[in-house]
Amino acid sequence: MKTKLALLFLLFSIESVAQRDSVSVERGNLLIKFLKPGKSTYLVTSANAKTGAVTQISMWNRETRFEKKEGRDVVLVKQMRYYADTVNNKFVYTLSDRGSLRTIYDYTRRLRSGIEAFNYLPGRIVGADTVEHNTKAGFATEFRDFPFCFEMDLETLALLPIKKVGQKLAINFYHPGGETPPQYYPVEVLSEEDFLGPNGVKIKCWKIKLQYDSESFDYSWISKEGHELLKLEGHYPGIIFTKLKTITHFQ
Repeated sequence: MKTKLALLFLLFSIESVAQRDSVSVERGNLLIKFLKPGKSTYLVTSANAKTGAVTQISMWNRETRFEKKEGRDVVLVKQMRYYADTVNNKFVYTLSDRGSLRTIYDYTRRLRSGIEAFNYLPGRIVGADTVEHNTKAGFATEFRDFPFCFEMDLETLALLPIKKVGQKLAINFYHPGGETPPQYYPVEVLSEEDFLGPNGVKIKCWKIKLQYDSESFDYSWISKEGHELLKLEGHYPGIIFTKLKTITHFQ
């Protein structure tokens, strides 16, 4: 039964994505002008979907920098994710083209799982074989349309070209080294809402839904004026995963 449901959802997704406005590197339709250099912190929690009991708390520090490398304007996003068990702490370094957010290089380091490093090339992603102790040195996957990097989902989703409630989009994402290949995921603009920010300030936001499969999806609240992703709430089998922005400091 689950196999049939998954197949039905896949067929529905293919048809649904075909009817949506695609957001991709090649189309260049992210609102890049709203990306700002600076630092932010997210409080991240995992909770039991039935009881609401929090099972994990972590803190994610993210820094966005505009730099020039080898004559090319790039965006560098550095992350440090802190967990109660320090072997799970994770450092993430993602380098992208500044004009399109086309990923150039992605690097992660974790005590528990080691180093994973990838080069993004035309039509394929490969393990960076020049990085010492890279556990993904022999990795390779191909794609037709250049995907955005899931390690930068908070920055990327905030730049979606949202115009109105009811708008339907599809965005091409891939998690570096993941088994799920690069693919388009359906996104729908659900509503306009007042999001309660620091000190009780109400912030006008778009609420969107990104669907992964028949059982998994994210809600995100994106400020209409500044295009900041203030909160992401993921719903997965048995788990509710929340990322809440607590601090922002733009340069």
